[in-house]
Amino acid sequence: MPGSALTVNKNATLNMGGELIFYHEGYEDDLTGFTGQTAYYKYPTALKNKAAILTLNGGTLKVTGTLAANVNATEGGKLIMAAGAGNYLESMEGHSGSSDKWDAIFNTGTMVMTAVEVNAELSDGTAVSGGTTYVYKGGAWTS
Repeated sequence: MPGSALTVNKNATLNMGGELIFYHEGYEDDLTGFTGQTAYYKYPTALKNKAAILTLNGGTLKVTGTLAANVNATEGGKLIMAAGAGNYLESMEGHSGSSDKWDAIFNTGTMVMTAVEVNAELSDGTAVSGGTTYVYKGGAWTS
């Protein structure tokens, strides 16, 4: 969900074996034909256009599944991508194709489905890949 946050604090380890996607800021621009239809946006207006945040606050995230997110960290934060861990997900979003909320509610509009694509990357823009450990130390990521 836009505006959501997941934080792994110091001395904590989160093991993730499934799929986890965090939309990037401005993702609604990826939704063809949806621009400007803010009044009936399906997410709360306060969250619209806010990136979800994944932060390793000195903690460790071990990924054996697939991670698609921008990864932020504070000193000591560690991202462990297992061999074969994925770094890309696609999520389907839909809207009625109309600015009239009743079209969506009563299914009289045309449902438009659009893929939102997200790659895993570190906060400095470095692409994340399986089989690599990343550590945030001294204000920078190392692998």
